[in-house]
Amino acid sequence: MSMSTAATSESNIRSRQFRSIGVPSLLSAIVLWASFPPLGLSGLAWLAPLGWLAVIDRISPPTRLGYFFIWLSGAAFWLLALQGIRLAFFPLTFGWIALSLYLAVYIPLFVGISRVLLFRGRVPLIIAAPIAWVGMELIRGYVITGFSACLLAHTQVEFPMVLQIADMFGGYGVSFVIMMVSVGLYQLAMWERLLGRLLVKQLSAPRPVNSRQIFCAGIVLLATLFYGWWRLGESDKLARLAQPLLRVALIQENAPSIFDNPSVERDVDFWNNYLAATREAGRAHTDLDLVIWPESVFSLDHQSWLEIDVGDPLPDRLSKRGFSSADLHELKRRAQQQFHYKAARVLSACHGTELLSPEQVSKLARPHLLLGGSIGVIGSATDSQRNTALFVGPDTHILDRYEKVHLVMFGEYIPWRPLLGFLGDLFGFVSTDAGNEPKSFEVSGVRLAPSICFESVLPHFLSWQLRVLRGQAKSPDILVNITNDSWFRGSSILDHHLACSVLATIEHRRPILIAANCGLSAWIDGAGRLQAVSPRLVHHVILATPHRDSRWGLYQWLGDTPAWLCAVISIAAIVATRFGRKS
Repeated sequence: MSMSTAATSESNIRSRQFRSIGVPSLLSAIVLWASFPPLGLSGLAWLAPLGWLAVIDRISPPTRLGYFFIWLSGAAFWLLALQGIRLAFFPLTFGWIALSLYLAVYIPLFVGISRVLLFRGRVPLIIAAPIAWVGMELIRGYVITGFSACLLAHTQVEFPMVLQIADMFGGYGVSFVIMMVSVGLYQLAMWERLLGRLLVKQLSAPRPVNSRQIFCAGIVLLATLFYGWWRLGESDKLARLAQPLLRVALIQENAPSIFDNPSVERDVDFWNNYLAATREAGRAHTDLDLVIWPESVFSLDHQSWLEIDVGDPLPDRLSKRGFSSADLHELKRRAQQQFHYKAARVLSACHGTELLSPEQVSKLARPHLLLGGSIGVIGSATDSQRNTALFVGPDTHILDRYEKVHLVMFGEYIPWRPLLGFLGDLFGFVSTDAGNEPKSFEVSGVRLAPSICFESVLPHFLSWQLRVLRGQAKSPDILVNITNDSWFRGSSILDHHLACSVLATIEHRRPILIAANCGLSAWIDGAGRLQAVSPRLVHHVILATPHRDSRWGLYQWLGDTPAWLCAVISIAAIVATRFGRKS
């Protein structure tokens, strides 16, 4: 064979692989992206997997080039879905690209695992594809600190009837059902030749149509909708009969975070804007039980609180900086005096006034405050800073605090410090230290469990939080998330974040209150319905009056066990493939 003939043959192979694998995969990626915000065409999510399913179902296996095309389709989806990350700070453009390219790996893994289960394990496509998809969704929720946004289930947040099965099987269970129905639609399309030349004649001998899978998919969908209809009816009855647990004001302002050009004057203005918004809420609602400020807002103009945990003699690092024990105690006194003054201003604003006297503040019975701030700790070995939710009583004293446990990589800490520590010095990055336990705060006999920022993105984190609190007999009635999503400039990252909380309310049957700087703040009931949601990038106050939703669901007992089973089967399929190749 001549060199020109070989080159032509190679070119033809690449062209066929692109047409039969690359094009369907890319179409799946684009349709899946369109089902998420900003387009939010939720119905497309049921059709989005068809291209990937066609590649799975073809008899002839994809080559390495074919899997590369599948990976490219995944990269296209994630680059479009997560483009808001780059808006936070220009170096995060590289983080956006790196994260997207990493997450894209799970798409060819999904295709490959599905094919192993289908062709080697003789598992029907309607079971193989959902197992592989959910297994990959779960695994990416843990690997490299975890990323569980943009689950297939999150496309359906506008359709609570579809989501109600999350109280049985979690959000992963909803993804499982969507993929099952997609397989049924794929079989129907193949039967009726609705996919046309692109996904039928180009498929290199597709497998025969299985009408039983169409029937099975229809039954699963009907059962899901019936269960959702029944659960929503229960929720409506509870809402009619139950009394509000608390009256809560969620304060949101448009206070953009600007990393590369900090300004004390601008931060003071933003803090005063939050104070004015709180005063407005206090005048409109005179009987508030709780006022919530978003993550980090209370410490915009000054660190919230300072603690000192050093003995005598002072550590060398402090002595060399010229500190004495008296200096440290004076520093702590001033910081805490400043905190009480600021808390008094917020409590005064809750009552619609500028500043109450200390005597007046000491007589207040309400409201309590939940404030996003920071705590500085000067210790014997090192200094630390912690992202904190401060629970403050009507007398300005801190009753308790929650320190953020799950930190954001490259947002709150630099991983692999010996290798990447220079990035902190290059961009003036200050690391945050993690807390180690969940907390539950009590207001008028009602318990609230806070999370901070993207902690609400991880289903297993919230499950752990509630499991620990139940063991302490401090199970919360309400979940609260305080977040500063201003970094993302109103992009669809805000919608992805909100969608995670919608699923969490159903999984645990507890309402969630979200106070977000720049939006989206929200009040979500225990059925995952948005009772109130703020516009983005504007001043807005939500008055939330959540009621208790104490319904039990299997998920509260099993957690992600069914999804873990899918992950174990998926890993076993990969291992079996490796051993099969060696044999």
